[in-house]
Amino acid sequence: METGEAIEDQFSKLHPCFHTDTRIGIIGAGPSGLSAAYALCKLGYTNVTVLEKHHSVGGMCESVDIEGSIYDLGGQVLAANSAPTIFHLAKEIEAEIEELDNHKFATINTSTGKYDDTKVIDDYVSVISLTLKLQDEAKATGRNGVHAISDIASELTPSFLKAHGLTSVPKSVAYGFTASGYGFVQDMPYAYVHEFTRTSMAGKIIRFKGGYTSVWDKINKQLPAQVHCNTRVLTVKRHAERISVKAKIVDGEARDMEFEFDKLIVSGSLPIDSGKTYRSPLKPTEENVNGVMDLHDLEKELFSKVETIDYYTTVLKIDGLKHIPVGFYYFREFMDDPKTVGNPVAMQRFYSDTNIFLFWSYGNSADIVGEKVTELAVDAVTSMGGKVEKLILQRRFKYFPHVNSQGRLKKL
Repeated sequence: METGEAIEDQFSKLHPCFHTDTRIGIIGAGPSGLSAAYALCKLGYTNVTVLEKHHSVGGMCESVDIEGSIYDLGGQVLAANSAPTIFHLAKEIEAEIEELDNHKFATINTSTGKYDDTKVIDDYVSVISLTLKLQDEAKATGRNGVHAISDIASELTPSFLKAHGLTSVPKSVAYGFTASGYGFVQDMPYAYVHEFTRTSMAGKIIRFKGGYTSVWDKINKQLPAQVHCNTRVLTVKRHAERISVKAKIVDGEARDMEFEFDKLIVSGSLPIDSGKTYRSPLKPTEENVNGVMDLHDLEKELFSKVETIDYYTTVLKIDGLKHIPVGFYYFREFMDDPKTVGNPVAMQRFYSDTNIFLFWSYGNSADIVGEKVTELAVDAVTSMGGKVEKLILQRRFKYFPHVNSQGRLKKL
């Protein structure tokens, strides 16, 4: 979309491809699902239904109220110029934003609790020439985002950088990438690291007042569409002229319900729920999503190339770390070594008047899962001289579906 004019004006130039009373179903009420519903309704479609398994919309952009303050558990910040469509959408619905000028970015030593500011600007400047070079090459492809450089930078990051005269990813870039839940840089094709670098350089860091969920809640309330939360999809069957979806609605008394659609958009992780997990010793089970969706052979092949990341947010109430300022802290010893999966890679203190801290960690769906992740976060707190008073909550996100690190982007 063009960023110089209102979304309303841009939609007015588009026209529906199908009859406006086409029955359109969307599985998943996260940002992509709700954005699709929003766009379809703006185009004039009058029969749009969204099915969401959780109790609220927003997906991985989940915000919670803890002791009177709002915390974002998943997606929470954006660089000012990195997502123009999101910001224009936020403007259309009058969502308020705030800059995180007082947020410190630093590395922290778990043995001592001492922290050092990261040299963010210097680190990004050191890769700016390579970033700009790749951007110029990407423009010639006619594609967007990571797809624009999928052929140009498909090598794993260490090999790609060596070929371009660089020894490693600058720490601020590498740590920011890993702390954002995209994996360890040495495991990933440089195309992913480049896209993170490009968007992170795009202005000040901004968050939505009231939390990220508030944006999607507001969109949901304005949608002239049916949105069913607490609705878990059981089966999806494609017929000659329709698609039937069986679901279990758990809203008060549980009940089964069947929906029929002419078109279906799957925006959640349904096709890859039982697929590969990043850095997991487990192989995908035979009892996979084929029991839910009737996938064609080509679809099975496509989804077999995709893996997701088990990424945990653990919220702890801690005594003894009041000296740590508001900010985002990287655990250097766990950032540099992928073998330390399970230990927290980052910690955040969002408000100075609370003793609530958020920790982010990778799991592997096998021996490193919720309880172990919590234990390792508590160990880190203890090493820094703090004491955990309470585990408030923990979320596991099935995050960042991507081409597995053993493959090449171009193979898709």
